[in-house]
Amino acid sequence: MPKNAEKYYCEKCDFTTCKLSNYEKHLLTKKHKSTENQQNQQEKCQKMPNNYVCECGKTYKERTGLWKHKKKCTYLEPEFKEDENLKNSEVSNIMKTLVQPLVDQNNKLMETIAENEKKKEQQQLQQQEENQKLQSQLIEAVKEGKTINNINNVSNVNNVNYSINVFLNDQCKDAMSLTDFIETIKYQLEDLEDVGRLGYVDGISKLFIENLSGMEVTKRPIHCTDLKRKSLYIKNNDEWTKDNNNTEMRKAINKVANNNMKNIDKWRDANPEHHNVGSGTKKKQYLDIVTESSSFATDDNGKKGDKIIKNISDVVSIDREMLKSGELES
Repeated sequence: MPKNAEKYYCEKCDFTTCKLSNYEKHLLTKKHKSTENQQNQQEKCQKMPNNYVCECGKTYKERTGLWKHKKKCTYLEPEFKEDENLKNSEVSNIMKTLVQPLVDQNNKLMETIAENEKKKEQQQLQQQEENQKLQSQLIEAVKEGKTINNINNVSNVNNVNYSINVFLNDQCKDAMSLTDFIETIKYQLEDLEDVGRLGYVDGISKLFIENLSGMEVTKRPIHCTDLKRKSLYIKNNDEWTKDNNNTEMRKAINKVANNNMKNIDKWRDANPEHHNVGSGTKKKQYLDIVTESSSFATDDNGKKGDKIIKNISDVVSIDREMLKSGELES
């Protein structure tokens, strides 16, 4: 064969031959057509530059650049490389190993929240005692002709509280309970991807806000009467109650996050390429989804929960001035 014989090269399959007939036969093979279809789909989805990545970490804008590099690359794949033919059962076991410890942590967190519920009654009793003490002081002040301004302030607060109760118990008497609201949320695979892409706080906030925004104001199970203090009223068990310390809201957030995380198996089944070494984008997306979706279990100081509550409060807030004037519309 002449040294300078013309070579025919298929970039898609990394196939080289000196015979045109062999090259034409190759173009008709199932392997070539399958590879061509897959690469066409990948090229449509790719939006970022540097799409072609070698196992050594170097990236190239063109496939030819990657092909030339691989001829010289001496990178050795680690022994713990994933088997591309890993069975679904083995992947499921890996998933359980990864997520189960986080679920256990969440269960412990829920137990802690339950213990905090016991303190709720004590706080309510303490509030009643303080109110009684304040009433006694006001009575004495009236007798002595003092602190009229304080009396007016207390009267204004009482008027607002009365207006809140009227709004909730009259106009919002048919509102959905918070428990039912959580159960009616249709958790989609896109919600998982949002949590992975936006992060836990913004992803879960988006899930709440989208479902609350689609409801009539008077049908919502949550209302905020003071944005600064994040004062929330929750509908449950056919009655409206003030959510002291946002205890019920935190439980609801954890429940929604947990329900959303249950779709990870479905997402994995719908995206089998996530465990392929060559699929860097899907693999990273999968790891982001798992990491962010389960981060509620490690929110020990409640900062992430506070941010979500603030985001939700902005959407369900009630105008206090309109409450006092009785002009609040449903």
